[in-house]
Amino acid sequence: MISSSPALFRIAFPIGWFGIVGLNLVSMFATGAYRRAPELIAILVVLMVVGIVLTTRLWKFADEVRNDGDALLVTKGGIQERIPLAAIVEVKVASALSRRQVTLRLAQPGRLGGVISFIPFRPTVNPYAGNPIVEDLIARVDAARHKDEQRH
Repeated sequence: MISSSPALFRIAFPIGWFGIVGLNLVSMFATGAYRRAPELIAILVVLMVVGIVLTTRLWKFADEVRNDGDALLVTKGGIQERIPLAAIVEVKVASALSRRQVTLRLAQPGRLGGVISFIPFRPTVNPYAGNPIVEDLIARVDAARHKDEQRH
């Protein structure tokens, strides 16, 4: 398995974030504290917007990515798609939410679209160390593309 989106990211974070902000809003109105400190309402609204932005970023990740020999099995929202490694045009690695995010750009969009993002497992806690799972994936995608180009 290359990636499995943990429940912390997909479920616990939005519930916790909006729960805490929502409870603060309710308590401010219930106690009348909003009259004494109206700027706190603006801060809580900004926190709600930040939560919406973060949550929508989290929801774009695939639920699970598995190795399947010369392909990847990607699951997102109950839809599973088999993506041949040769169909991956680009493997991009970037920082996202203090974790490494991998984005795959496909030659032809499939049922999950033309771009698939996921957060890979990290075999180490060192944030500066390379991820051998991702490095292996990049090498396998390059090899599959070169093999496919030689056939044509």
